[in-house]
Amino acid sequence: MNMYFTEVFDPADLNSSGTRSFNVVLDKQTIASDITPVFGNATEIRMTNLTASSGSNLYLTATSSSTLPPSIFGMELFVIGTTPLTNGSNTKDESGLASLQNRFPVLQEWSGDPCLPAAYPWDWVNCTTDATPRVIALLLKGYGLSGKLPDFSSLDAIQSIDMSNNNITGPIPNFLNSSTNLTYLNLANNNFTGLIPLWLYQKNNLKFNISGNQYLCNSTSCMPEYSPTTVGDAMGQWLAGVIGGVLSTLIAAAILYGVRQWKLSSKRNRPSGTDAGQPNEEEESATPQTLVQNGTNNNKLEDKMSKIITDKGVDRAVQTEIDHEFDVQPSTTTTT
Repeated sequence: MNMYFTEVFDPADLNSSGTRSFNVVLDKQTIASDITPVFGNATEIRMTNLTASSGSNLYLTATSSSTLPPSIFGMELFVIGTTPLTNGSNTKDESGLASLQNRFPVLQEWSGDPCLPAAYPWDWVNCTTDATPRVIALLLKGYGLSGKLPDFSSLDAIQSIDMSNNNITGPIPNFLNSSTNLTYLNLANNNFTGLIPLWLYQKNNLKFNISGNQYLCNSTSCMPEYSPTTVGDAMGQWLAGVIGGVLSTLIAAAILYGVRQWKLSSKRNRPSGTDAGQPNEEEESATPQTLVQNGTNNNKLEDKMSKIITDKGVDRAVQTEIDHEFDVQPSTTTTT
């Protein structure tokens, strides 16, 4: 028990006989005697090892020499309660919370024990009421968190995490999978990227919400941390490549078909001789000039086909096949 006294009157204003002096009596037992407060100063009397009850009486009694009554300005009374004393929050939980505070400065406004006093924990945590309390929930919805999540796996008693409506980036951390007590995870409306972890679907007792994260994907072809513009450009280039390849194949097929039809038509329209192995009249009457002209026409047709192939970007193997179908040798000009 602490008691505080002071003298309110200046001794110069008091008569020579004016004095203040008293004793402190607890249940007829004097526990402090001849207390004389000093003007302008505080006098503290500390008393320990006292035994009292709800029926005890405390008195201030003037001494025989005092001309002024006793006065007191303050008292503190300490009692041992029935609630067991605690050693504070679990050190592993304190380490995990410190990781979050180091990464997100907005959380550094909170200090001291995160779970104690039990009636006044930090605003964004829930704790058990054990002698050594454990953090079981993180309540960080809309706290303005920005950046990647640090490793807070030391919070191994965590059951519920709500970090929705922030600007958290990076992949969903796999260390959350090691939280065996985790039953609720809300990461909605953030900017997480990358592949959605399979363990989210494999935990039967876990309820989770990852909606509103436009850069997450559930395919092995997922490419993390793309902006919408980059994703659109990449998709456009891919579609252009596919369409271009299909068109090139169709053009090549059409050219091959046309060449074969032209060759078959030429064979059907060619007149045959009267005897096997004998040239027909048209062939007998062919002059060197006619042969050169026919060769030139074939070369022109081949050149046109080659130009089409070059312009359309048809594969070299297809061009070789077309040349084989023509089976036309370049003409040779003979000077007579």
